[in-house]
Amino acid sequence: MPDYLANLGEPPSATAILLGGFFLTRPVVIPKLQRIPANGFLTVSKCLADFVPDDWLYWNPADRKTERSQQAKALGIELLHLDRLSEWCTEQLSEKQTLGYPNVIFDIETARELARQFLRFQSLTLLGIGLRFEMSGKFFEAAQYDKHRSARVPLGVPTLLERGLILPDGGESLGFEALGYEFEGTFHSSKCYSSEDPALSKISFNEFGYCADFSEAIQLCAIRAKQTAKEITWLPWEIRRYVLL
Repeated sequence: MPDYLANLGEPPSATAILLGGFFLTRPVVIPKLQRIPANGFLTVSKCLADFVPDDWLYWNPADRKTERSQQAKALGIELLHLDRLSEWCTEQLSEKQTLGYPNVIFDIETARELARQFLRFQSLTLLGIGLRFEMSGKFFEAAQYDKHRSARVPLGVPTLLERGLILPDGGESLGFEALGYEFEGTFHSSKCYSSEDPALSKISFNEFGYCADFSEAIQLCAIRAKQTAKEITWLPWEIRRYVLL
């Protein structure tokens, strides 16, 4: 059994979907993005989407005030609640360990509690992502996961994958997205990049903008891996949408 799952009893099956995290976000509407729904694309890519929590909530309130305010307004967060939200997320991150840096929520109940307290009237979407167990070794090997860094900054995705939890039932599966993970703890979407590779024409996308077929998502990851730095780890992640409130 891989070292990062040595604390578990029986390992999951090869096709079991390991939990990579939950994300509160909103649909991305960018005209130049190809083959996405007209009402917006749901993604966990930090290049494209906004999230709560995210790194801007952990900044010193005295610093970058304008940027913090702009991020809050974009997500429909009232500024009078911003400091309290920041304190709540910092406690969840550092003490209760129900959040992972920079934008990962560890369980559905924490996401719902955040929404009840701070986002009650907002229309954000709760996404959960999962990686097949058979792919998890490649994640840690290729991403060159640094446990010493994780001890200082609890990066959400590798922390959850190490626990070997299963992506919970109850969510609506939207398909598979080719996501590129970076060592800083964030993702790129395949849609962040354009390509002239003729192999792209053979990949189909469903009504949510994802690959419906796991094997096609693997092909898409291979295409993007050739275009980007080796530090970016491209893998096919299942995306599920969960009821928030």
